[in-house]
Amino acid sequence: MDAMWLNRESVDQQLVGVDFTELRYDPDSGLYCHNGEPFTGVSKARAANGKLDGLAHHRAGVEEGVSVGWYPNGRIRVYSEMSDDVYHGWHIEWDEEGNKLVETHFTMGEEDEAGV
Repeated sequence: MDAMWLNRESVDQQLVGVDFTELRYDPDSGLYCHNGEPFTGVSKARAANGKLDGLAHHRAGVEEGVSVGWYPNGRIRVYSEMSDDVYHGWHIEWDEEGNKLVETHFTMGEEDEAGV
């Protein structure tokens, strides 16, 4: 995991994205769409105070790449690497104090036995 994801404000400034509320999920196709088309890019979710709450990378309407969420205090809550809408790479979760709770490695949605 790249340390850049630990700094919510920096990520918010560096990555251009659309507000997650602008995406529409199509249950028939299983795709997230923007303006009627499968979405490719970054979506950002915001808390009521306007702070970045989470973001996800999408390709052709599915999650592809890094997805991250933060606690209100700014600490990272979850980091996931996705491919074709399934975990592929690291999935890590922390508590609000920054203690790691989960660290699992996946290959196309299947947990790797050794965790590596």
